Amino acid sequence: MRKFLFSSVVAVFCFATVLASPTPAHAQVTKSWKDIQSGCVSTETVPEGTADVATLQGAECVVQNILGIAMTAIGIAAFVMLLIGSFLYLTSGGNPKSTDAAKKTLTMAITGIVVALLGWIIINFISVFTGVGEKITIFRIVQP
Repeated sequence: MRKFLFSSVVAVFCFATVLASPTPAHAQVTKSWKDIQSGCVSTETVPEGTADVATLQGAECVVQNILGIAMTAIGIAAFVMLLIGSFLYLTSGGNPKSTDAAKKTLTMAITGIVVALLGWIIINFISVFTGVGEKITIFRIVQP
């Protein structure tokens, strides 16, 4: 019991230290749309001057951002599920139902990680095998 209490206090202290450490927000810096990513905004010259107007290629940037956030969310969700499954397994106390539930949680978390990694590996294998290279991992809207 003392070991569990000590490890809990250490975990809470480490978590609080990370949350309490200052990090820069960078929210004060403003960038022009055309500086964020090339192709997201049209820089056509109009009578009033150069207009930063959103174009159809702006959807490419949105999709790329969503996919980047989704991959990060998958990794975080898998890590959290591994923690939950591990905690359930440790606290099952030999109860067969609790142990089975914890094993299922761990199995599903590991399966999710494997599926996400296999998707990435398959896409990269296809890009190398077909000779497409990096183009397969870049989302582009082709205009006629």
